[in-house]
Amino acid sequence: MTIAPVTISSDRLEVVDFTPPFMTTSAGMLRKWEKTASGLLAFKPLDPWAALCIMVTVVVAGLVFYLIARIRRMANVSDGDDKFDIWNSMWIAIWSLLPHGDEPSVRSTPARIMATGHWLSCYILVTMYGASLASLFTVQSLDSDITSLGDLLTKPSINLGVVENEFIFNNLKSHYDAATGTTYDKLYQRIQASGSVLKSSTEGVLKVKKDNLILLEEFPVIEHNVRNDANCDLATIPDTFMKGGFGIAFRRGDPLGKELSIALKEMQEDGQLEALIQKWFPQTKCDLYGDRASGDSYLTPSKTFNLLIHIP
Repeated sequence: MTIAPVTISSDRLEVVDFTPPFMTTSAGMLRKWEKTASGLLAFKPLDPWAALCIMVTVVVAGLVFYLIARIRRMANVSDGDDKFDIWNSMWIAIWSLLPHGDEPSVRSTPARIMATGHWLSCYILVTMYGASLASLFTVQSLDSDITSLGDLLTKPSINLGVVENEFIFNNLKSHYDAATGTTYDKLYQRIQASGSVLKSSTEGVLKVKKDNLILLEEFPVIEHNVRNDANCDLATIPDTFMKGGFGIAFRRGDPLGKELSIALKEMQEDGQLEALIQKWFPQTKCDLYGDRASGDSYLTPSKTFNLLIHIP
C-alpha cells in the first residue's frame, strides 16, 4: 500500500488498484510573481502608521517654529522670526516636505537649527518615499500575457521545467507521439529541447526564483509552495491541465482497498478531509495568483527610524 501524493492515471491503474480520489488535482504552472502597481499609487508606498507619523511630525515642527517666534517676540528680539504666526509656522513645516523649500525662511539661530534638522528629516522621507514608489513599478522578467498553456507554448524564450519521474513528466513521455502534434506533444518536445528536466520540486522552485523558469507541477504542490513562501515571491498561472486526483494505491485485489475507500468516503462526508486540506493549505497573505500588496515596498516608521539613527 502506498499513501503519498500519487495521481491516479491509466498507466498506474493497469498494475495497481486505487481508492477513490481523496483530493482533486491537476497540473499547473509555477512562476515567479510579477509585481504590478495599481490603485492610488501616490499613497500605496506609505504604511498607515508612517503616514500618521509624518503628519504628527509636521504639526510638531510647526508648533516648535511658532514657539520660537513667541519666545523671541516676548524677548523683544526683532529679526523677522518674531513676526511668525501659527499659519506661517505650519506652512514652513509643510513646505519642507518639498525638495526646494519656500519662503518665508527662518533667520534666527534657534529656528535655523530646528529647520536644519526638520529639512534633513523631510529630505530623507521624500527620498525613501520616491524609492518605495519606484519599486511598485518594478516588473520582474515574465510576460504578463501568459494565462494558459497555449500562451506558454507560443513564447519560446521562456524556459519550462518539469520534475523527472513524476506524474506530469511520465504522462507526457508515455503518450508522446511526434506525428500527432497535440499540445502535450509540443510541450514534451519543448521540455526535451530545453533540457530542463529536474531532480526534485525543491530544485524547480529555486530555479523559478533565480532563473524565471516556469515549473510544471501538480497543483497541490504548487499551492503549498506559493502559500508558504516567506516573501510571497511565487504565483501560479490560472490555467490548469491534466485534471485528476490523488488516491491511495494498493496491491490489486487487496481486500484492504474496500475498507480504505469506505473510510475515505466517511472522512469526506463528515468534513475531516476538508479540515486537513485547510490545515496544510491555509489561506495566508500570499495569494495564489500574486494579487496582493507587497509589504516590502511600504515606507514604515521602523524603516525610517533605522535609517535616521545610522546617519553619521
